Amino acid sequence: MTARSAQAVQCDNIGPAERRKWVSSGIVSSVISIAVFAGLVSSGADHRWRLLLFLPFAAAATGFFQWHHKTCVGLAWRSQRDLDTGPQKITDPVELAQVRAQAKRVTSSPRSQRWSSPGFARAGDHPVVNVHQGGGIGPLVFA
Repeated sequence: MTARSAQAVQCDNIGPAERRKWVSSGIVSSVISIAVFAGLVSSGADHRWRLLLFLPFAAAATGFFQWHHKTCVGLAWRSQRDLDTGPQKITDPVELAQVRAQAKRVTSSPRSQRWSSPGFARAGDHPVVNVHQGGGIGPLVFA
């Protein structure tokens, strides 16, 4: 079977309301981090105290990345989606593989993807789905 076309597929596992929660979380964590940083700098606290800011900045980044990728990592690893109607089990293995690949991109830097994602030839490669001539969707392939 020859593929008529190949396209990257985005399988969202969170809906608009969940995305708003994640972006709000990112904004709140960013504001808290910046405020604490300003307080540490203005008070002349030892530079080592700034290391504690890693946690709120990491929380902010996680919120923004999950919002941007439309993928909740926790739901992905529980094989679920929440498109604003409550958690639902993902039963399609192709969709589940795609959602988990997206979750991995949320938690990995592009440089580390090259070494940690089997099947990826270069950093930034994305899994694609072959669309066969009959209109059906074939298994995930890595271009």
